[in-house]
Parts: sequence; structure tokens; C-alpha cells
Amino acid sequence: MDATNKLFEAILDAPNGKRMLSRVARTCRALCEPALNVLWRDLDTLIPILWQFPGHLLKKARKPGMGFVKTPTEKDWEPVLKHSKRVRQITYNEHANNIAPSIFAALEESRPRSQIFPQLIELNWKVETPAGLARSSMFLSPQLRAVNLEVGTMLPQLDAFLADLTSRTRLTSFSFISPTNLPDSFTELLGRQHSLEKLVLMAPGALAPGVGRWAASLSELKTLRLDLTGRSMIAVEGFFDELRPRSGDSTPSSVGSIDSGVFSEEEVDFSLIRKSALRLTGDLRSKGSFSQVRKLHLTGDVSNIAVFLKHIATPLIQLELVIEDPPDRADWHDLSALICEKLGDSLQSLRVTATNSSRFKDLVRSTPRAEPASGRLSFLGGGEAEWVKVRVGGRKINEEFLKAKDNEDLKLKFYDLMIQHALHQNNYLDVAKFYLKVWETPSIKDDTEDKGRAALEHIVYYVILAPHDNEQSDIMHHLFVNPALSKLDLHYNLVKCFTTHELMRWPGIEAIYGEFLKKTPVFSSEKRWEDLHTRVIEHNIRVVAEYYTRITLTRLTSLLDLTAKQTEDTLARLVVSGTIWARIDRPAGIVSFRNKRSAEDVMNDWSSDMQKLLGLVEKTWMGMNAAQAAQSRVAKASS
Repeated sequence: MDATNKLFEAILDAPNGKRMLSRVARTCRALCEPALNVLWRDLDTLIPILWQFPGHLLKKARKPGMGFVKTPTEKDWEPVLKHSKRVRQITYNEHANNIAPSIFAALEESRPRSQIFPQLIELNWKVETPAGLARSSMFLSPQLRAVNLEVGTMLPQLDAFLADLTSRTRLTSFSFISPTNLPDSFTELLGRQHSLEKLVLMAPGALAPGVGRWAASLSELKTLRLDLTGRSMIAVEGFFDELRPRSGDSTPSSVGSIDSGVFSEEEVDFSLIRKSALRLTGDLRSKGSFSQVRKLHLTGDVSNIAVFLKHIATPLIQLELVIEDPPDRADWHDLSALICEKLGDSLQSLRVTATNSSRFKDLVRSTPRAEPASGRLSFLGGGEAEWVKVRVGGRKINEEFLKAKDNEDLKLKFYDLMIQHALHQNNYLDVAKFYLKVWETPSIKDDTEDKGRAALEHIVYYVILAPHDNEQSDIMHHLFVNPALSKLDLHYNLVKCFTTHELMRWPGIEAIYGEFLKKTPVFSSEKRWEDLHTRVIEHNIRVVAEYYTRITLTRLTSLLDLTAKQTEDTLARLVVSGTIWARIDRPAGIVSFRNKRSAEDVMNDWSSDMQKLLGLVEKTWMGMNAAQAAQSRVAKASS
């Protein structure tokens, strides 16, 4: 069953996954229930469950936003309750305005049981009005484990809602996002939620000392997310001022701040101080707080993040930073040093992104990726594990972002690094693809005499060095018909040799191209020259396999200009890779390139050939009849 669920989850994540999964549920009775469980598990709107009511109850079919015509009866609820027990997560967005408010009142009045969704464990509620907030009450239950609340404006009823939430649930995850301040009694209202493992606070007032004391007292807290945007470093420091020894934290630092977390208009503005955040906070004593937290997500500028991390003594395994503005190089390097110093032994995942309003290009250029080429990839001296990290990190880059004209310099730097990684792995096909991306850059492609020519030459070199497969063949044939390649006579003829189904004698290739190729940086390496020789041999074997059914081993070795042992080794490698089919009869000294066919295969081919022959006969007969008819009409007309 676990394997089935994983399969259905993979189908659900695919394009048009819901449609495919619904077809599975309708097709097979044995798979119907598990497919429906996965399909109904997460609802991003309440509309699908409302569609389960009879159509005559809705003012307009398939438009529940128009409301009910009349109150549903107990019988009308039967199809709804059949599927509501499968739901584990619900999302409601009041701003979408796709559900009429009157529907909630009708549901509250007519529901046949106290819990419409008895297995609900996560509730996502985004509202802007007191009425929208009140609608969530009918979905609160003891089974609920996660509540993600997003409030657009200050709601006076928020205190009452939080009190009701605490009295009816025992949460393991709570998220509060709002542009307005947290309620004054926020920590008292949530004081009974001792089992929280994840806490997200993205609202003004989240850095108040009382909130910090309460968050530090959560003994099960594993994941913490805070928004440090727009706050001074003193405010961030104040978050740790009221930590109690009983929470496992040390006493407050000697800074002696008596700030309450709410600042006046005379608040000191540290944004103009052009010093590193770590130099500003270097004398602060770490309070060693939040000892159970393993995942930390912070949003803000580098200085605030540095102050916060200064007080974290827990061995984090995951750190995610959302940078508000591009940092100074000194601040960025100091933050990196702090992360390495405090979290170097425990951190398994580090992700740095930018807010929507941030100048992301400047942020990228402030990283070591913009260092001069002489120092590239110097950090990869740690062994093969570091190269693995480069491969994993390279897969996370959004290449659509790099296609923008303003980001060409970043694109070239990225593919330069990826070329180095591919060369380290001797993955010639990837190198060719990366050079192809570089060549497709407008500024490079237009420079036909220098950079564009060099990139095109490197594409040729590495695509012919890559082992033969469908992708390599496709790239090479597209390259061969590209008009730009025809301007490079030698490279055009070299690619033509590999795309033409004719033998290439290695002594001839070496005599024609050897002197030129060995002067290039690519083929100055003896290994790559040997790899080119191997590619020529493999091409010749594929050509021989196409034209010969059987051939003597002596004749094959002479065509390949190899010894018998080298011929057998190369032939065996191509057979293992699936490139060709071959068998060697050593006593007879014969190589066969055609598999023995069964009688069924022969008859199938014969039947197919006969059908083609009969089709041609029929077309010929019809053509002859048409010609005869035309001639008879002409004869009648002339008479």
C-alpha cells in the first residue's frame, strides 16, 4: 500500500496529475479507494467538496460561489461526508471570493455531525475581515495539528479567535503572517500550546522580548521562522533579553538593554553605519538559546541576521536566509564566516534567496561567484564530496532567469563553472551542452571572429568526444546542418566524417586533423586524443555492423587498424552498452552482427512485406483502371 501511495503521489505531482489520478480511480475498483484518498487529501479550495452537493441546491451548477438555493438536508450531505473523511488539509482565501459567505452559515446550520472533516490535520486560512476569521471556527477540532493564519488587517476579534484556538486544539505547527502588530496578549493566548514543533511569525511585534521568552520555552520546537525586516539590530537583540534560565538558556547578556521591543521615533538608525554586523556585535555574549531548534528561516538584511545567529547555539541542520537588500561585500563575507564558525559541523542545508523587491542580480554579484577567474573553484580542494555539492547546487539554478539579457554575465559565469565540473567528471556531452548554451548567448553568437568562433569550436570538439547515444547523435546532426559551422571548413569536415555512414581510417584522420587538433588546449591532453581515437573506432564498428551480417575477425581488425585484442575489447564494450548486437565465434574467427531470428519474426516480416506488396498492387490496379476509363472517355468524345 505504501508503494501504491507513493506512485499516486508521483502521478499527482505530474502535469495534469489530478485528471490522471481521477481516471485511475474510475478505471480500477481495487485502486479506487487509495487513489481517491490521495486525490482528496489536500484541498486548495472548498469548491470541490461543495460540488458534491446535488446540483439543484446551488444557484448555478458548478458555481458554488453563488450560494445555496435552500438549506441542504441530511440526505444531501451523504456524498459530501463520503469524501470529507479523506481530507487532511484545507486552504481558504477570502480574497478569492469564490464562495458566498451565506454558504458557511448554511453548512454550520445543517451539518449532520460536529466535524465536517473528521481527519483534518492542517488548516490554511487567509482572511481580511472579522467574518472571514470567524468562519474558520467550524473546522477547529482536537485532531487539528497545524494552523497557518494570514490576516490582512488588524482584527479586534483576533484575541478571541486565538483563545478559542488554544482551548480546542493541541497544535504542533502554528504560522501567523500579518502586516499588523501581534496582539498584546499573544503569548498568554498561546501559552497552552506547549507541543509546538514549528513556529512561523511574520508580523511586527514578533521580536518583542516576551515573544522570545515564550518561543524559547517551547521544549519541542524544531523549526523557527522569523521576519527581521525593517527592525534595528537593537530590536533583534531585544528578542533574547527576557530568556529565563529554566528554558535551558543562559541569563541575559551584559548589554543591559531595558528596551521593551517597541521603539519611539528617536530609535537609532543603524542602516547608515557602514560596518560589518559582526564587528558591531562582536562583544555581545551569546545567550545559547533555542537548544532544540534544528531548522531556522530568517528574512531581513544581513546585519539583523548576523545578530540573531550570534545568539543561536543549537546545532542547526538547515538554514534558509531571505536577504532583503544586497549586502556589502564585507558584511556578506563576515556572515559567511559566522555561519562556518558556528554551524560548520552540523549544517546540512543552506539556502540563500532574495525577497521580491530585492535587486537579485546585485545579490548574486556580491557572492564569491563574481571573483576573478584566477580563483575559480578554489574551494573544491575538499575532495570528491565538494564536487558532488557543485552538481547538486547547479541543478537548483533557475536557467530561465539566466536567459534575460541583463543577466548574460551571470549566465556566462554559471556555465563556466559547470564546464569545469563536467570536465572534472570527464562528461564530454555535458561540456558540449554547456558550450552550446554559451554559444547561444546573443553577445557571444554575434562575435563570430573571437568568442563565438571559440565556443562553436569547443562544441565540435566535445560532441565528437562524447560516447555515442541518441542525445549525442541528435546534437551532432543539428550542429552539422547549422549554417554557422559551414564557415569553419576543418571543423565542418570533421563533423561530416562522424555523421556520414562511411569508414574513417585512423591514419588518415591523424594525418589530416592531427597537426591542427593537437595544438588546441582540448587535444593537448594525451587522454583526450586517445578518447578521439576510441570514438573513431566505435564509429567504424557501427558502420561495419550496418553493412555486414558476418565478417571475419581478421578483416575487421584490418578495417579498424587495430590488433585482434583491441578489436575484441572495443566490440565487447559496444555490445555491453547496447550500441550494437554482435557475437564472436573464436574458433571460426567470425563476428556476427545479426541476431538469430525466430520463425515468428521471419513470418511477421514476411507478412508485413506482403501487405506492403499487396498495397502497391492495389494502388497500381486502381491507377490502371482510372487511366483506362479516361482513355475510353476520350475515345467516345472523339467519335
